[in-house]
Amino acid sequence: MIQKYFGRVSFLDRGLLISTVFVLNAKSISQVYQLIQVKFEITEEQILDLKITNRNAIKTHKDSSLKQWMEKRKAGEQR
Repeated sequence: MIQKYFGRVSFLDRGLLISTVFVLNAKSISQVYQLIQVKFEITEEQILDLKITNRNAIKTHKDSSLKQWMEKRKAGEQR
């Protein structure tokens, strides 16, 4: 199943530090890693930092945090 992944990659390009965001459609995180190398024309050794996630993970975390906050708020109002 193809998912949308996004994140930030930092790499060296001719001595310059480049940090940029990306959005890629891929079947897996390992495929995203390969696509990043192709898209930015870099090698594995040039990558200094890489953060990859998908929308579902962020949405779930956001929804979970909001739900916990609402529950704490309700508990505080009931006291």
